Amino acid sequence: MLTVDIDTGGTMTDALVSDGETRHAFKVDTTPHDYTVSFLACLREAARHFGDESVATFLSRVGLIRWSSTITTNVLGERRGSKVGLFVSAGHERTLYGSGRSPVLGELVDESNVIGLSEKPSDVEVLAGVKRLLEGGVRRICVCLADSFPDNRLERAIKETIEDQYPDHIIGAVPVLLGSEMAPLRHDQTRVHYSLMNAYTHTKLATSLFKAEDLLRDEHDWRGPLLIGHTSGGVARIGKTKAVDTMESGPVFGTWGGAWMASRYGLENAACFDVGGTTTKASVVRGGAPVMQRGGELLDVPVQAPLALLRSAVVGGGSIARVKDGAIVLGPESMGAAPGPACYGLGGDQATLTDALLVLGYLDPGNFLGGRRSLKIDAARGAIEKNVAVPLGLPVEAAASSIRDEAVAMMSDLLAATLAEAGLAHADTPLFAFGGNGPMFACFVADRLDLPAARVFDLGPVFGAFGSAVSDVVHSYEHGLSLRWE
Repeated sequence: MLTVDIDTGGTMTDALVSDGETRHAFKVDTTPHDYTVSFLACLREAARHFGDESVATFLSRVGLIRWSSTITTNVLGERRGSKVGLFVSAGHERTLYGSGRSPVLGELVDESNVIGLSEKPSDVEVLAGVKRLLEGGVRRICVCLADSFPDNRLERAIKETIEDQYPDHIIGAVPVLLGSEMAPLRHDQTRVHYSLMNAYTHTKLATSLFKAEDLLRDEHDWRGPLLIGHTSGGVARIGKTKAVDTMESGPVFGTWGGAWMASRYGLENAACFDVGGTTTKASVVRGGAPVMQRGGELLDVPVQAPLALLRSAVVGGGSIARVKDGAIVLGPESMGAAPGPACYGLGGDQATLTDALLVLGYLDPGNFLGGRRSLKIDAARGAIEKNVAVPLGLPVEAAASSIRDEAVAMMSDLLAATLAEAGLAHADTPLFAFGGNGPMFACFVADRLDLPAARVFDLGPVFGAFGSAVSDVVHSYEHGLSLRWE
């Protein structure tokens, strides 16, 4: 039987198909308007490669599909999630149990949709708040009261009051999430942030997952397990998955793939460097395992929970290069997969990092994506000339080199900061470079940081899918403890 691992990124969607001995890699454009389109496109490419007449025929030989992604990451980063309402304890409406004004106000939840409740709120007080939230258009309600863990009786009572008035079977019902159940931890702020992130991203992720599951079952007659990648580095069924569990799951699997490779090379430590179409991710393997941290930020949202150390910079193959105040600026804007870099010939007229790499000869214009796309070098040169070379008074090749050098500087700064955070010396840490663009920058970054070696892999372009392929089914259950010292 075959296994299929699919990794949906911001620009490309990757797939790895294996029978346990041989491996076959595929890559298609990500379709942000509907992630299931690129998901199925990977399966069609695989079916074509194996000579099957249809996806259904191919899937008849597939025993397992694992899907990791940046879907929730993108929803959170682009701030296009559901409108959320929040109940907190009175007096914490602006801080959300932190110090100063909460950074998520106006981002994950509108300040007008945060309601403070008294210490012992009546049903009338709760339902008046719900009415106000529903009139404001919220689609999910979070209840996150101070000191509600381990004793969450008040939160549960509030949820029962809401559900009695707005039961599931009426159209006006909205899901109610309890902070004490979303993150059973004593840290009030983390419970709020986890609840908000989950409520904010749930709808977009659930739409994609259930649609993919329905398409596999109803149109392609496949009823095998569809497992979803988790931030923990494991996978689980949809029914055991919360949206917040999947944050950055694709990039995290790259780190776990790096740990697997480090063990094969007999290495204790490695700096992992993943350059895609939109972002660059940096992580660290130390002592044979990904470096974990408790207390930090998940996509700029402070949390106190165990997470893989994963840092990012908004620089990738689609990053737009322009001139500002006489200097090159690279990103954060990206051309994405459509229209993509100018060299795609799909209407993009901005200079990108990919255009610079093509002009410098790092890319074969006739063999991009395995020969499925031809790159237009004249379009790349024209975009660089117009947007970078002429403003700087440079030849096109020199402008392309300057774009590359700016990318190297940004990537090196990111990796150096990540290594420092992990407490690893450069001289003791080889570089593992992967992602669609990672190998092209490996030697530049290793030289700049005085790393002892740089390694690239034949599966580097689909390394997140590879990390998924070597993952296990993992169900993580966390529960805080209250201990009294005598």
